[in-house]
Amino acid sequence: MVRVSLLHLFESPDGKEEKEFYAENVEIVEFADSVGMDTAWFAEHHFSEYGVMPSIQVFASFVASRTKRIRIGSGVVVLPFHNPIRLAEEFAMLDVLSEGRLDFGVGRGYQPHEFEGYGIPISESRERFEEMLQIIKMAWEYGEVNFEGKFFRFKGVKPRPRPLQKPHPPFFGASFNPETIKFQALKKMNLLFSQLLCTPDKIR
Repeated sequence: MVRVSLLHLFESPDGKEEKEFYAENVEIVEFADSVGMDTAWFAEHHFSEYGVMPSIQVFASFVASRTKRIRIGSGVVVLPFHNPIRLAEEFAMLDVLSEGRLDFGVGRGYQPHEFEGYGIPISESRERFEEMLQIIKMAWEYGEVNFEGKFFRFKGVKPRPRPLQKPHPPFFGASFNPETIKFQALKKMNLLFSQLLCTPDKIR
């Protein structure tokens, strides 16, 4: 079965106000929902015209209220920029509000200016990503987080709400880095990557 989806980068076009191009993106997703497309993916980016989407969960919640069947994908949430407990709660809430239509895509980031803007060393991205992935899965699968790592420590934290999908929404991992792709595959995550940038000879 062929599935057709959308990827929204939220570029800021010359001559258009942000209100206008957000409204256009909403209209596109509403149309995609009406004609039976599978998923609308939203990409998180910061501090540039390349993508004006600081909060996928805010936009996706609005879109969920305007659609009926199309799945809603984070394509992707840049984990190192966030608190994992808050992400677990907010995206679980989105899954509930959308009646179980969330596809949860994550990445560790790649644009230096975004890390600089948040005051986070890009050299920490892999370790932060791996810790946060464990924490979010723990929150969704068990309802309680007990974790001690390099960057995050939680004892007996019980995030609410729990996701509607059981045991949790599908996880997707995005990367252009062969090592990260291997890590995500070993974690049994669905993979998001460009066929042109990640050919088999580069992944080995």
